[in-house]
Amino acid sequence: MNFDRMRALLLEQAIRGELVPQLDSEGVVEQMRDAPEEIPFEIPEKWKWASLKVLVERTKQTIPEEEFTYIDVASIENFQVRATKKVKASEAPSRARKIAEAGMVLFATVRPYLKNICIVPNIEGSVIASTAFATMICTKHLDNKYLLYVLRSDFFTDLVKGKQRGISYPAISDKDFYSLSIPVPPIEEQKRIVAKLEKVFAEIDRAEKAYQELQTLSDALTKQILQKAIHGRLVPQLKGESLPSGIKEVKDSSFEIPETWRLTSLGDLISMKSGDGLSKKQYMPGTIPVYGGNGVNGYHNSSNVEEGTLVIGRVGYYCGNVKKTTEAAWVTDNALIVNFKIEANPDFYLYILNGMNLGKKTNQTAQPVITGKLLKPMLVPVPPLEEQQRIVTKIEELFKQVEALKA
Repeated sequence: MNFDRMRALLLEQAIRGELVPQLDSEGVVEQMRDAPEEIPFEIPEKWKWASLKVLVERTKQTIPEEEFTYIDVASIENFQVRATKKVKASEAPSRARKIAEAGMVLFATVRPYLKNICIVPNIEGSVIASTAFATMICTKHLDNKYLLYVLRSDFFTDLVKGKQRGISYPAISDKDFYSLSIPVPPIEEQKRIVAKLEKVFAEIDRAEKAYQELQTLSDALTKQILQKAIHGRLVPQLKGESLPSGIKEVKDSSFEIPETWRLTSLGDLISMKSGDGLSKKQYMPGTIPVYGGNGVNGYHNSSNVEEGTLVIGRVGYYCGNVKKTTEAAWVTDNALIVNFKIEANPDFYLYILNGMNLGKKTNQTAQPVITGKLLKPMLVPVPPLEEQQRIVTKIEELFKQVEALKA
C-alpha cells in the first residue's frame, strides 16, 4: 500500500484548488508582480500565480558571535526539526550563517529531491541555519503551513529539478529558487486547505502505522509457520508414510524433529553449482525467464535448466534467498542451481530452506557471497514424502490467510 502516493495525490489536489470548495465570502488574491508568463496549470479564479520572491522575505546572513542552536540539513526528519545542537561561536561550521526565526520555512536547496523542508519551531536563544537552506518568512499573502505543503508537492519538486545544477550533488541557487512561482489562494482558503490536509494526513499516518504493525505481525506469523514446519509441528504425523531411500542420517539431539523424520546434511540432500554467466548485453529477445540472486531479472531465448528447479541467491543483498524456477529458465552465476540427491518435494524445501535463513552463512565481506562449501554442513530435516506434501499444502493455506489479513 503506497501511503506516500496518497499524500502526493492530496497535495496535488490542494495546489490545484480541488481539495476544498471556494467560498464566495472569501476575497480575491490581488494581482502581484512577477507572475509567470506561462502558467503550469489552471487554478480557481480567485487564486493567483506569484513568485516566491514577492511572497516571502529572506533572512540575512551573519557570523555567529555567541552560542547558538544550529539547524543543519541533517536536523530535519519527516518535515520537522528533530535534532539540533548547541554550538559555540568559536566552533561554528562555515555554513552556519543564516539567521532562523520561529515560524519561518526552510527548504534545503542542496539535493532538493530529499525534501528536507520544515517550519522552524520555537527555540530559546539564537538560532542559525545552514546556508544549504533557502529561508522564507511569509508575508500577509501566505500561510507558512500552506507554503510548507506546496514545497512538499511533486509539482514544486519538478520545478526545482528544472533549475538545479550538478549530477552527483545537485543544487539550486537562491536566485533560481526564489524565482519559482506557486499558486496562491485567498489566505482564508489557505488555512482551510491546511486544516483539511492536516486532518487527512493524520488519518493516513494512523493507517500507515497500523499497516506497518500488521506487516510486522504477518512477518512474525510467516516465520512461526516455517519454524513449525521445520520441526514437524505443523501437521500431524501419520502411520504408514515412508521416508525416501538413500538418506545419510545425522544424529543431533539439539535439532528437534519427530521420531518418524530423519536429519541429514544439506550437502547429502542436494548438490549445488553456480549458474552460467549472462550479462544484460547478452540477453536475446525471448520469453524464458532469467533468474539471478533474487528471482527473475529479465528474459532470454534459451535455458540452462529444463524443469522447475530450486535456485539459491549466491551474491549480494539477497544472498541465501531461495526461489523456484519455472519449467524452463536460465540461471545466472549470481545463483546456485540445486539438484536433489534423494527423492524430495522441491516445494517443501523451497519453504524449509527459506525458513532456515541460509543468508546467515554468507562470508563477512563488503559484497556478501555464499558458497556450497559454506552451506553443505547445515542440518536439514527429511520427513516422509507424503508428509512433505501435506506440509506444503498447509503452509500455502496458512500463507493465504496471512495475505488476507494484510489485505
